[in-house]
Amino acid sequence: MKIYEYEPEDFIPLLTIVGCYCTCQGRILLLKRHPETFSPEKWCLPAGKLEPNESRLEGARRELHEETGLTPENLIPLGTVYLSFPDYAYDFAIYHAPFEKEPALHLDLNEHTEALWVTHDEALQLPLIQGGDRILNYCKKSRS
Repeated sequence: MKIYEYEPEDFIPLLTIVGCYCTCQGRILLLKRHPETFSPEKWCLPAGKLEPNESRLEGARRELHEETGLTPENLIPLGTVYLSFPDYAYDFAIYHAPFEKEPALHLDLNEHTEALWVTHDEALQLPLIQGGDRILNYCKKSRS
């Protein structure tokens, strides 16, 4: 797998993923994937597939709400990363969702079994979805 911060030449994404880098008091929100989903029991940002005729921003809002119950007023574009695997590729549009105080979460237990607010360093110690460490580093750098 390769991750690019700029769209590679001849990059043909199979799909677009949209997600949110939620922060609160120096911590980020990670979700643990359900054992029967893609990348089972790995930690990741709230994210999912963009639906047809949906803007990236609309998709990020929808996914965040579906997975956590959160509906932030303000989503700030962080950027897009491009992931290339041997058999497919996708682009991942990421938005920053800042929270002043830790919000109550309502997880979709069909997709995720746990949620944690952790520091960046703590996040890197968790079993992350493939490429998750590089995505978190990209998010941290993009906010600076």
